[in-house]
Amino acid sequence: MIHNRLMQILLGSTFIYGLLTIQLFGQVVTPSLNIISKPIMPAASSWSKLNSVGGEYKDGNGKRKLDGNEIYDLEVEGSIGVVGLSIGNLDIDAYVDEARFDTKYDATYDGDFINDFSETYVSFSLTGDGDVTVGAAIHELARSVFAVSDGDEDVSIKQSGLIGSFTVKVFESVFLGGGVERVSETNSLSVDNEWTNATGGIAFWFGQDTDSQFRVEASVTESPKAEKEVDTGDTKNSAYHPSSRTNRINVDLMMNGLLFSYSNINQITQQEITNSSTGESVDKSKTTINEGSVQWVPEEGMILGFAFKTFGYKEVYEDNIDSFKINLGFIF
Repeated sequence: MIHNRLMQILLGSTFIYGLLTIQLFGQVVTPSLNIISKPIMPAASSWSKLNSVGGEYKDGNGKRKLDGNEIYDLEVEGSIGVVGLSIGNLDIDAYVDEARFDTKYDATYDGDFINDFSETYVSFSLTGDGDVTVGAAIHELARSVFAVSDGDEDVSIKQSGLIGSFTVKVFESVFLGGGVERVSETNSLSVDNEWTNATGGIAFWFGQDTDSQFRVEASVTESPKAEKEVDTGDTKNSAYHPSSRTNRINVDLMMNGLLFSYSNINQITQQEITNSSTGESVDKSKTTINEGSVQWVPEEGMILGFAFKTFGYKEVYEDNIDSFKINLGFIF
């Protein structure tokens, strides 16, 4: 039986995943035209063939509501650094993402909120006969969570992932692809856990390598339920990862170097949570993210842009955060 406090921490991690690790701009089958966005599946990067470096600063704030009342003020600040290199048929991509959170409150309620977060990713991808790409990546996540329940405690959660993926160009402007990520998780309160996420998608990319491009990508990720019981004499709790389904859609429109992008993500997580403060129970949570951006992307030279992002998460409580981002990069 999982300890109630740990259950809140692990199930509340869906909020963290939704805000920080759900990547908005596709990149399962094809690369985003926004080169500062983070890849999801490594094989997608091979279609880019760009050498670039860039960064992003993000700042956001919002509210947590419980039973219709505002209980927390949520603030987030962070930055991302991204680099992509193309050497013949080999493409190398890497990013570092860090964020810091400040949660203001007069009283605490059951649930959790994040203190800080860091993510690193390194991938290698290869182009085959011109219609097939394959890739592999290492993906690391670390976060510190403040858990509120029977007792307050800072909890350290780390995830390590190994990713493999492929893409196929089936027609002139139609791409298919997918991959898997094997995730291993350690938690300061629970035993180690592991599971495998599966992702697939389809993309339509018109005008590739021209001044005017149009790209649409849709993808889905399935994450299974994973449980790990404690061994006899183990002082830690059992581990639990709830199942989830994440749907993404991304639209890019490039006209003479000016890039307009829109992304939408919906994630449903199957989890049973009861809030002791209100007695309310739910059997699933929902995360919804929307982002729109405008960016200047020349063939070579400096990149400059900005984006607006809205985030919503709902279970027994509801989080809403609005963020603003500034992008700066260079294509060489």
